[in-house]
Amino acid sequence: MDQAKLSFSCSIEIIFIFYEKFQDMVPYDKKEQNHGSNKESIGEHVLVLHNDNVNTFDDVIDALMACCLHNSEQAEQCATLTHYKGHCEIKRGTYNELTDLQKMLTEKSLKVSID
Repeated sequence: MDQAKLSFSCSIEIIFIFYEKFQDMVPYDKKEQNHGSNKESIGEHVLVLHNDNVNTFDDVIDALMACCLHNSEQAEQCATLTHYKGHCEIKRGTYNELTDLQKMLTEKSLKVSID
């Protein structure tokens, strides 16, 4: 087997393993069904990264590491989830804490929202 086919095969295998690990996560549209959760009563919100089909993986990873202080593994996982699922929760906190992060990420041309 030549190097290109081996590399592609390994890449597909890694993506499949990653998908299997995270496929049981709660879908984005199901989060709204937890109206009575304790987190909402203390004012916790979620910063969500949305896929924009513009930025490269490296752009997203660099921005998450710089703005959200993610390590390289966290940033890569968030970028991959966003690419394949269309969105990913990248940070939790109060609305005021997340507003500053949202502004910084938006300045780096990333599409983010606070839920």
